[in-house]
Amino acid sequence: MFWDYTSPNRLVSFNTDHIDFNYVECGTVSEPYILKVTNNSTENLQLKWIYDKPINVSNLVKNINIFNVENTIFFVQPEEKLLEKKQTAEFKIFFKPNRNEYYFYTDLPLTASIYKPK
Repeated sequence: MFWDYTSPNRLVSFNTDHIDFNYVECGTVSEPYILKVTNNSTENLQLKWIYDKPINVSNLVKNINIFNVENTIFFVQPEEKLLEKKQTAEFKIFFKPNRNEYYFYTDLPLTASIYKPK
């Protein structure tokens, strides 16, 4: 059985599985979309977003090449956060297109690891 991203049966769930920023002018930053992430587990989790670098394919732009952020089109604040068990955190997701008349899309990978204080 597969659960969607919003399912409370997942260890980490989201308030949505799709974000549409509509039209944003080239070179400007969108208003933030507030994404809510819930830790449904019984452990504290360290969350970290992984960014992609864009490449062009015709008039469709897909983000690839993780860990390269100089041309990031989608970004999240904060990039890292400690999320305590059974709690929800908010992240701001922004969109900054670098071309006019193109469609942009990406998956925003989020890593979650069990937090163990040192």
